[in-house]
Amino acid sequence: MRVALYARASSGKQGVDHSISGQMNSLRDYAVAKGHQVAGEYRDEARGGCTSERPQLRRLIAATGGAVAPFDAVLVLGRSRLARGQRDVSALEALLTKRGVRVISACGEP
Repeated sequence: MRVALYARASSGKQGVDHSISGQMNSLRDYAVAKGHQVAGEYRDEARGGCTSERPQLRRLIAATGGAVAPFDAVLVLGRSRLARGQRDVSALEALLTKRGVRVISACGEP
């Protein structure tokens, strides 16, 4: 499966596990372990999860807008990396699903 990796950190003061590089390392490891092909990486650093006005998230969504998306799924460490509020997470997942792209949480969230 072709996956896009998405990481978001609210600030540079995040712990190692939630830093952009920490998230990306975990996502790459997960992708390799599952046999996924990494088709793109998107990183929003120093961006809060309460807004969807994040450049890399916008770029990721735009990439899925064509006739065929360049990836089959978006891999995140946890759904809170997409957005803080459940309503916003659900809306993003619904949009991506409509475009034929799944959201996969590496931490095993449903």
